[in-house]
Amino acid sequence: MMTGGGEAQQLSCLRVAAKALLKATHLLVAAGAGFSADSGLPCYDAIASIQAYQEQDISYSDLCMPSMLEAKPRLAYGFWGSCFNLYQDTTPHEGYAIVKKWCDSKDSWHVYTSNVDGHFLKSGFPAESVCEFHGRIDEWMPADLSIDDQDGSHESANSEDLVRSAVQKRITTLPRQHRFKVDEETKLLAEHPDEDSSAGVPFDAETKRPLRPAILMFEDRYEPLLKHLSFAQDRYQRWEATVEEDLRTQAAARFVILELGCGSRVPAVRMETSWVVRDALAKAAECDSAQPSISPEDARVLRIRISLDSAESDAGAEHTLHIQSRALAALRTIDAIMQELRS
Repeated sequence: MMTGGGEAQQLSCLRVAAKALLKATHLLVAAGAGFSADSGLPCYDAIASIQAYQEQDISYSDLCMPSMLEAKPRLAYGFWGSCFNLYQDTTPHEGYAIVKKWCDSKDSWHVYTSNVDGHFLKSGFPAESVCEFHGRIDEWMPADLSIDDQDGSHESANSEDLVRSAVQKRITTLPRQHRFKVDEETKLLAEHPDEDSSAGVPFDAETKRPLRPAILMFEDRYEPLLKHLSFAQDRYQRWEATVEEDLRTQAAARFVILELGCGSRVPAVRMETSWVVRDALAKAAECDSAQPSISPEDARVLRIRISLDSAESDAGAEHTLHIQSRALAALRTIDAIMQELRS
């Protein structure tokens, strides 16, 4: 693992990152909460670190439990409504445009993110190349869907596709100008979420019941939601498989995993990139015509980890370039170096 410690070493790592990104043919952008934070959005517990929740001894994990939608609807819908309003009112930072420019220059790329703010799509990334594996704040769905298997079994691929398609048809995407009415002092929804309410909660046309966010919450085992999220996850897995095949068959293929703002506290994205590095290295090793790399920027598989966390070992650490920095600051510097190298 190369680590940017002092200023000189940090600049050296940033230059290596710039060279590797220029040579990359395939790019995976893996983004966590720290990437959204550069737009001014709060992360995890900071979301609930306000007086209204503290007075009620309500934690972030409490607010993100599916059961809260039924037990305390004004509180729960007020929370999700506040999140929706904030994410829509916030402009994605410059880093999205920088990364989009890099993606557009590659043969193949994909985004994998735990963030639910929808800022990649808001920044012009096509939905078919973005896997928001926890869901997205502007997508809502019925909370009481039943999954009826068309042929009495979930064994066949056709049956699985039919079920997922049926779920997809029940997803409601809220327009960007939509807003929820939330009391800013109490963070409660302005009114109880009834069908006649003007508080902004969407309702299902068939059941006349309030929709829930199509977001994976804590202890969330709602099967229709999992079916919905599996569309993007399967598409991402198919893309990853094509990258691995290119690494196996094309000596010139270079794969960079760009990990942005992913901490160890909620390690889902870090775990995924570790598995990606492992699988990609295994396939790259099968390419008989590939020459061994002599420097990190020439590596056929390299993970660039940009995070405020200190360097730590995990699977794939020896193939990781760690830059201890906020994502936006590092991206700006890397982009400037790339422009300098091109000239």
